Amino acid sequence: SETVLELYRESEAIKKVPVFQAYNTLNELQKYCLTFYKFQDKYFNLSHLELLGNLLIEHQDDFADFDFQLLTNKYIQIINFAYERYDYNQYPYQSSKLLMERILSLYKLLEKKELLTFRNRITHTSFLSIVSVSTYVGDFKWAHQFIIQYQNYLIDSFRYNTVLLSESYLNFHTKKYDKVIDYLDKFTSQDESL
Repeated sequence: SETVLELYRESEAIKKVPVFQAYNTLNELQKYCLTFYKFQDKYFNLSHLELLGNLLIEHQDDFADFDFQLLTNKYIQIINFAYERYDYNQYPYQSSKLLMERILSLYKLLEKKELLTFRNRITHTSFLSIVSVSTYVGDFKWAHQFIIQYQNYLIDSFRYNTVLLSESYLNFHTKKYDKVIDYLDKFTSQDESL
């Protein structure tokens, strides 16, 4: 892949191809994440994410399904990494909400392209992330439909508790606190990943 990146850097024609732009940007973002993690910068610079997000949205039909799914999932992983190190004083709630709206729009694109699952499975962490983002943004109807439509793609051993937590998120954000307590009372897992 270093040879491909070298070719990319040397060829002006290749630089105009969205898939090469996206992979190069992803590579730069991953280097930035490693540098950030190694040197423990105080806050993650969110502007590094803009180029890749714009490429994915603007050129969604130019990518092969595999590339789009891989790049989008990597992009979302980097956003999650960045979000944990988010400077709420520098970037107020509105910026945070815009970032979550961007993630949700990418999740919806993956759904539209039938790429939310891999080999007919979705991980419980991805499932919870999708529900969390959509409820944070306030798209409760989509979150509810997602839970119903995709719960059977969860691995059996995680399904019950993942759905309970998802319903808890949804009901918390819609201020149905009695239902949140009911769902959490049914929760049975000792698994720290949930």
